Amino acid sequence: MLISWNFKHIVNIYRIHGYNSVNIRSGYPTLEIRSPKDIINYED
Repeated sequence: MLISWNFKHIVNIYRIHGYNSVNIRSGYPTLEIRSPKDIINYED
């Protein structure tokens, strides 16, 4: 899993599909790319 705040270049659904298509064609596993807010649970 890759976690980044960089929404313009990394955490972008179109780019994520591109990264994963290259990985699959090259025989590598897909990446799960998320923003920190998707991972961290803030409690009141």
